[in-house]
Amino acid sequence: MQFQSTLTFQTMMHKRTAIYLCQLILSFALLSLGASASLAASYYVDPFAGDDSKSGTSPANAWKSLSKVNATTFQPGDAIKFLRGGTWYGRLYPKGSGTASNPIRIFTYGSNAFDLPLIDATGNVPNGGSPDAALFLKDQSYWRISDLQLTNSHTSATGTRFGVYVRTTNSTGFTLKASEFERPALESVFHTNVRIMNNVLEDIGKDGILLRGCKKGRVAYNIVARANQRSGTYAVAIWPFACDNAKIEYNEAYETQTTLDGTGYDADFN
Repeated sequence: MQFQSTLTFQTMMHKRTAIYLCQLILSFALLSLGASASLAASYYVDPFAGDDSKSGTSPANAWKSLSKVNATTFQPGDAIKFLRGGTWYGRLYPKGSGTASNPIRIFTYGSNAFDLPLIDATGNVPNGGSPDAALFLKDQSYWRISDLQLTNSHTSATGTRFGVYVRTTNSTGFTLKASEFERPALESVFHTNVRIMNNVLEDIGKDGILLRGCKKGRVAYNIVARANQRSGTYAVAIWPFACDNAKIEYNEAYETQTTLDGTGYDADFN
C-alpha cells in the first residue's frame, strides 16, 4: 500500500508539473502575442497641422507629408490614417508588407464624413521609370486600403497614368475598397486574392479596372463612368487579362468611349 501511495504521489507531482509547464507555455504564448500586437502602430497624416519631425502616432503628433509616409517601412498590423478633408500632392508609395492575420491598413480619421482625403499625383511621370500612379505598391503583400480619393490628371493627353498601380512578381492579399478615382485607372499585376470593391471611377483616360495575371481576384460593387476618354485605342471599363478564377460581379459601367472594344466588360487570355 505504501508503494502504491508513493506511485500515486509521484503521478500527482507529474500532473502538477505538467499543468505548471502548460501554464508557463500558455503565459509565454500570450505574452508573445501581446508583444506582437503592441508592435503594431497607428500613424496619422495631417496636411494642415502635421509635422514630419513628430512621431506620427497620434492626431496631436501627426505627420504632414507623403514623403514621410513613403520613407517609412510599415510592419504587420500597422495603420496609416489620412485626415478627412486633407489634400496631398504627389505619389503615395508606402513600404512594407503585412501578414494574412495582420494586414497593413490605410484609411481615414477626422469628423468630416463626406470629404475623403485626396491624393493628387498631378500627372507627372516620376523619375526612374516607375509607373505614374497616385498609389503605387511593388512586391508587397497584405494591404487593405479604403476611403481615399485619388486623381492623376495632366493637361497633356500623352503618357500612361494610373490611379492605383500594384506591381510584383509574387504577392497576395491586396484589398482596395470604398475609394473614389478621377481620371486614373486601376491595374493589378501578378497577384493572388486581390479585392477591388466599392469604388467609384470617373473620367478615365483608358481602361477603368484591369486585373492582369491574377489568381482568384474579385472586382465587385464598383462604378466606372466614362472610361477611355482620351486614349483613342482599345480599352474597356472593367476586365481581367490572363487571370485564373477571376470573379467580376455587381458592378456598373457606362459611357465607355470608342468602338475599339469600348465595352463595359471584357475578358482576354483565359
